[in-house]
Amino acid sequence: MSKRILILASAEDAESTQINDNFVARVQAGIDDDVQIEWHNYRDICIWFKTGTIEVSLLSTGELLSMFDFVYIKSFFRYSEYAAAIAAYLDQQHIPYVCTELRNHIALTKITQFVRLSQAGIPIAKTLLLHPAHYVAQYDRVVERLGLPFIFKSTDGSGGDENYLINSQAELEAAIAAHPSLHFVAQSFIANDSDLRVLIVGNNIELIIKRTRAGESHLNNTSQGGAAELVNVDSLPEAHRQLALKAANVMEREVAGVDLMFESGTGDPYVLEVNASPQIGSGAFMDEKVAIYCKYFINMVQ
Repeated sequence: MSKRILILASAEDAESTQINDNFVARVQAGIDDDVQIEWHNYRDICIWFKTGTIEVSLLSTGELLSMFDFVYIKSFFRYSEYAAAIAAYLDQQHIPYVCTELRNHIALTKITQFVRLSQAGIPIAKTLLLHPAHYVAQYDRVVERLGLPFIFKSTDGSGGDENYLINSQAELEAAIAAHPSLHFVAQSFIANDSDLRVLIVGNNIELIIKRTRAGESHLNNTSQGGAAELVNVDSLPEAHRQLALKAANVMEREVAGVDLMFESGTGDPYVLEVNASPQIGSGAFMDEKVAIYCKYFINMVQ
């Protein structure tokens, strides 16, 4: 059986595509026939996340990248978050690849968060990542995986910005048209009536804010008009305390805002996000947050 090598490149325009075609053809001509080389760009990547599982496939063929014997992750800087997720998947599948520096990739957006949280077995919403150019054409596939409605949010949005509850293909088209330069993930909608922002400072849970949406919005964020109330830290069940601490530890964030959501009916917890900058200089309960940071900073320099 032939060995297969995959090259991933960022080439998208006609000239760059031709350069890659020519390169692959020349290399193919110079090696044995029992090694087959092909290249794809990052637009052809589909990444599926759920608790404990990452799958990476080629959108054009449906093949998992585990079908290849070696992967060259080339020219990935414009798609570094995609590349880091691909590297994590290949490590999981024991497929050799370059460049292994991606193992140390700093989490720049939610994508790397989902990789690390999923790998650690932390409960996350089912998540599908495609290049934004493909979501509309793949609408039926998204619905098959996630159901309706589903969440569609920017990979680097904050405060509930660029976060949509999608009920139809027309709504999906409108969301993409409104932000043509952004990358998005699609996620299963978790029915809920509120969420918790768990503030961790110095690896300790110092504050918990319950956030409840206003009106017809699906967002609980206070920056989107949600109501905020303090929750006694000791009232959070130990299992949920440990879940929040584990999520921050997985992301190596000694200071973090871990967003926990509990599914209506089942009460099952999900980690939505581990914020590296958890609205410490604004938002609700500023006096309490300032007091926490005063204590933390003094302890750090004593």
